[in-house]
Amino acid sequence: MNPVRAKISWLPAAPGEGWASMDRYWRELHRAAQQDPLPATEILTAIPQGPPSVTKRGSRSNRVITKYIVYPHLVRRMPRVDLVHLLDQSYAHLLSSIRWPSPILATVFDLVPLRDSTGLTPGQVRRFRSAVQQLGKASRIIAVSHQTADDLVALLGLDRTTIRIIYPGTDVEGFQRRMDHPQARLLLPNGKKIILSLGSVQRRKNLASLPHVFRLLRADFRQGKWIFVRCGEFLPHQLEQEIREVIGSQNFFQLGPRHGDEVVSLFQAASVFVLPSTLEGFSFTMMEAMAAGVPVVANRASTNPEVGQDAVAYYSAGDCSEAANVIRKILEDVDYASRLREAGLRRVRQLSWSNHWLGVKAVYEELISSKAAPGDLQDVRVWEQRRLGDAASL
Repeated sequence: MNPVRAKISWLPAAPGEGWASMDRYWRELHRAAQQDPLPATEILTAIPQGPPSVTKRGSRSNRVITKYIVYPHLVRRMPRVDLVHLLDQSYAHLLSSIRWPSPILATVFDLVPLRDSTGLTPGQVRRFRSAVQQLGKASRIIAVSHQTADDLVALLGLDRTTIRIIYPGTDVEGFQRRMDHPQARLLLPNGKKIILSLGSVQRRKNLASLPHVFRLLRADFRQGKWIFVRCGEFLPHQLEQEIREVIGSQNFFQLGPRHGDEVVSLFQAASVFVLPSTLEGFSFTMMEAMAAGVPVVANRASTNPEVGQDAVAYYSAGDCSEAANVIRKILEDVDYASRLREAGLRRVRQLSWSNHWLGVKAVYEELISSKAAPGDLQDVRVWEQRRLGDAASL
């Protein structure tokens, strides 16, 4: 006789949001669950096609309809399960659509919109606040950093005893595998050291500090020894112009959004990765840079020291002179750069996805063991048939 299988339902962010970090989280969790399954359990999801291999952003209208109409409808029709795991705090509004009592686990990466709403409309901030207030329904919360745990208590008033801090992982092998992606390197000159910046242009990323830092390195740029490469959202025109005026247009390359192997190739080509951010829930780009063997320079702020520990060269917030000196030391002192690379690899190997999954499984076991009745198998089979049609727009 087969053992009774507990049913766990994952609620990830819809793939059409175009959130690379959230797509990655679902993808890595899915892979870890397949490689090291929790005995006598079955994992379901309302999105039948599974985690996307490539991040793509849908139209605004499709994203809104999916997030606030289609997805809640699918959750309301879910069969009774033994545990619901919300994979992204931005979709916490879905918790109000669950029709039956069940333990709920939620992974929370950050509450940044409640701390810095730059670039968001008042309506977007209200919707985010309304969504994350639903996290009070969760039996347990996975926070990806101590900073996030503190914010959950300070900003939402959650009970700290329900919060478990489990760091996310990094695909070290993927970033160590040698890449030479021609599209990523096509416009970059050979033989020059690359200072790399990657990600969004939100105010909290503190990119406006870069011209002040680079001004102290102007001579080195102008001598043609170094170039600055920007990957991700395009910089605002004024900031772009300011950087060009400081370091010279011939030393500045703005590549726009890049994904997958292109990003790995850029990291591997870089000599130093610069992270001036002042507010992070958990910096995936910091971890990816270290996994690729790139020394990291970061602002000593927010979760940066928590994530990077002693494997990162930090500078004090607002101290452009210190930042410039650290960048120069990495680019000119081979031994120092080598020590940072080695320390970075040691750090990211501590933060593997398999270790994250072990922590998640422990919370699953804790919550499932406290529940008497398993999910109804017949309900699950009926729902599996219906969701394939209902989820077509996800």
